[in-house]
Amino acid sequence: MGKEIILGVDPGLTTAFAVLDLEGNILAVESAKTVGINWVIERAIEFGKPFLVAGDRERAGEALRKIAASFNCELFLPERDIEVEKKIEIAKGEELKNQHERDALAAALIAYRAHARGFAKIKDSVGEKAGEVRELLIGGKAKNIAEALERIEKPMEEKEIEREIEKPRIKSAEEKLRKELENRVKLQKQYIEKIEGKIKGLEKNLEREQEEQRKRNETARRAVLKEREIAVREGMIKQLQWELQKERGLRRDSEKREVAAKEAAGIVLEGRIPVYPVFDLSRESIERAEREFGTLKGKAVAIIKERGTGAVKFLVEKEPAAVFCSQEIGERLKETGLTVLTTELEKGEVLQWIGREELEKLAKEGEKTGFLDWLKRYKSLKGE
Repeated sequence: MGKEIILGVDPGLTTAFAVLDLEGNILAVESAKTVGINWVIERAIEFGKPFLVAGDRERAGEALRKIAASFNCELFLPERDIEVEKKIEIAKGEELKNQHERDALAAALIAYRAHARGFAKIKDSVGEKAGEVRELLIGGKAKNIAEALERIEKPMEEKEIEREIEKPRIKSAEEKLRKELENRVKLQKQYIEKIEGKIKGLEKNLEREQEEQRKRNETARRAVLKEREIAVREGMIKQLQWELQKERGLRRDSEKREVAAKEAAGIVLEGRIPVYPVFDLSRESIERAEREFGTLKGKAVAIIKERGTGAVKFLVEKEPAAVFCSQEIGERLKETGLTVLTTELEKGEVLQWIGREELEKLAKEGEKTGFLDWLKRYKSLKGE
């Protein structure tokens, strides 16, 4: 991968990273919206091999842990969250686009300063072997420089054996995410089966007790007590049925989200733009689309049915990149500032799609300059 670097990262809807060399020189500071950790990993590799991955908070999020694991390097976190005033002071004088770039740069510089004296001492002491010594010391595989040198100078066969023993098993971020989704669906299925078993058991108990109640000639007090007990169990059944319905809905949404993600990836690989369907222009349909496909921000969406008018403002708040719809709905959205396009779309299993050249032509004809900017950014993110 090249020389060793320090990588500061600020993940989120807008993701930023900063790259330093081990002399504290700033090599790069970049940011982008709606990108994942793979973008950070791919860009970082272009500058070298991360020696440290740094964040600006005392607790690491899942994204930072995955990035550090992908490079098999240490994760540096401050003892407490870095205050905004300190970040401003640290990044003073640098040309930065936003606060996310400032936070990523502050994290990287603080990580460098925490190790700068040690880096200099190692370099003065061991010269060309400084990189190996640093890796052993930071990774906790040696207590001091002398022990690190001793480990480096071991016979090659012995070092190879240790390397095989300590060799980490790194999974890609996509593989981990896929496993997490599979485990979540599996747990939901198990929970549903457990609830169904409880419902069947309770229903059998209820039927048996109701039959016994009809046969017994008990006093009014016992009859009332039994009826109360039955009412409680009926309430439990209704509650469990509600939970079952909820879990089934979550499972359907999860499975549909996974299918949509795979289909969207295939559409993009074929050089087309995925379009996410929204059943109609109602708040309920918009919220359901977000449950099934994730946030609509920055995505192209299609309104399927010509009904529902009360959620125009709600749709605008979601900030979709473009809205495909009929002429009638297009008139309602005319003054909203959204990019509105009326054309036939191709249909897939879950999503719809349109060719990039056709979409660019439509946008140019309608003078949708803001949307054309989004399309250019979309192409650059996909490496086109």
